[in-house]
Amino acid sequence: MSASTPRRPAASDSPLPFRFNPRSGYSWLILLVILALAAYQAWQRQQPPPIPNPPPVAADPALPPASPRATPPEHGGTSAKSRGSDIPLENSREKPAVDQPAGESYQVIRVADGDTLTVRDSRNREIRVRLIGVDAPEIDHPDQNIRAEPGGYEAKIFTTRAVQKQRIRLVFDEGYEREDRYGRWLCYAYYQEGATEKFLNVELVRAGWASVYDDRRRFPYSAAIYRQLKAAQSEAQSARRGIYGN
Repeated sequence: MSASTPRRPAASDSPLPFRFNPRSGYSWLILLVILALAAYQAWQRQQPPPIPNPPPVAADPALPPASPRATPPEHGGTSAKSRGSDIPLENSREKPAVDQPAGESYQVIRVADGDTLTVRDSRNREIRVRLIGVDAPEIDHPDQNIRAEPGGYEAKIFTTRAVQKQRIRLVFDEGYEREDRYGRWLCYAYYQEGATEKFLNVELVRAGWASVYDDRRRFPYSAAIYRQLKAAQSEAQSARRGIYGN
């Protein structure tokens, strides 16, 4: 019996999806791509399945709807005023619209410092007031890391003694801003001393416990009032009153 000749494998017997020629660079490139795809598919099979998103929880009809987050109150008052800047500190309950007639009287309920106070109007609203054209020294504000300036507490005492627990008359400066950016009314204040009505802005400067805002381009107000305030300041400086005493 003669030995049979072994059969040469046909191209169709190859496990590869193409006819591989070891002498062809193109065949090697296709082989590398196939091996990379196989490795990627094997890596994907080893990854854990994605976690589905939980279904939405239905609202309990027995529970009341959630209330919106409360908005913090606006701040007001004064702090570090380097003769121009004004940082608010005192809390305000409401920012009232400027709709009160000029010259109406208001009840003083609180004095923040020499040039800032809080009044109550006929509708029982609390209104913060910033005196126009004057700048009193600062008092201590520990929460803002601000220390009192010389004359700060004396200025607050002067204003407190002049207007605390009495009604004052507030007047807006016609043609100029009626509120600052903190919602405070910008006013001239008038108070009674016996039978005489006195101009608080001027008297504060005359006593030497406030200086005059000279930069009327940045903080515009009446030229006539400015001259009146400057005259009061000159008087205080000549007499060496208050902050001009040293």
